[in-house]
Amino acid sequence: MMLTRKEFEDLWVDLEKADPKCVIPNYGEYTESENMFEDYLDIFRGINTRMERPSSNRKWYYEHPFFDGDKPKLKNTPCIKYVMIGEARPKPNPPKINSCGGDENNTYFYNVTHLGATRWLKEPCEVFLPIYTKPTCPNQKANLLLQLASEGYILVDMFPFAISFNSKLRNRLNKTLVSDWFFTNYLDKKLVGLCNYKCVNFKPIVAFSGPAIIHHYIIHKIANGSLILNPCFVTYGIPNYFVAPPVTVPIALPPSTIAWFPIANTLNGKYFNLRGLKKAPFYRAGCWDAAFVGPHQLFIRNAFDLP
Repeated sequence: MMLTRKEFEDLWVDLEKADPKCVIPNYGEYTESENMFEDYLDIFRGINTRMERPSSNRKWYYEHPFFDGDKPKLKNTPCIKYVMIGEARPKPNPPKINSCGGDENNTYFYNVTHLGATRWLKEPCEVFLPIYTKPTCPNQKANLLLQLASEGYILVDMFPFAISFNSKLRNRLNKTLVSDWFFTNYLDKKLVGLCNYKCVNFKPIVAFSGPAIIHHYIIHKIANGSLILNPCFVTYGIPNYFVAPPVTVPIALPPSTIAWFPIANTLNGKYFNLRGLKKAPFYRAGCWDAAFVGPHQLFIRNAFDLP
């Protein structure tokens, strides 16, 4: 679902309700990033759609990384099984190009030239792939994305804007119901499009891995019926928040051994202190780790019901 410039600007008007001082991001950066997402979605379509897209009359940023011409690099077309909801793609940094053309200072998940260290790529790779090695060249990252797609994994952002979210803005997005509006009027429409590529007799599982302030707020509303997740999908949110012990280093424990326990359903994603330890609320549908910025593989396994 590629937004036109007017749709992009109209959505921005809604976000401005939470912070009128924000400056609208670059629409050209949005279209290029969204086309990279469409490149990944082509893996599930099994066809190269570049020439069918609105921007097909301009020069592409790089050759389609998942096709040789019109021939898919994957032998078998996969289907979508695991949908990760992020917050927004990162705000672009000045590039730092290495010897093989990779940008080590940027981290957008779907840009194969962005090779900066990120939990958003590393942690799902640790879950779904037998071996993960941090990519140092664009072809290596493209191969990792192909492997993730072959397992049915896809990342979708709740907001189309690359801006620097902070706690104050996130709280205002919730209090002004802008978060709710974007879930219903932007994210849900994008999810509906993904239904075309789901597996037969398998509902794609949705998990949330953005910062807790917004995503636990959204999961809570899904759990109590205030917001409706499209029936094409399933999520493991339940009506109570759960507390997870902070994980400071990766540990080889299956989800069933994580000591989850319920607390009062009043936190809305806020941090709190318990017995002197900083903890964060988690739904079963959530996989953001309070000890790090980004998702953690243990919580990803738990959210997607993986062994």
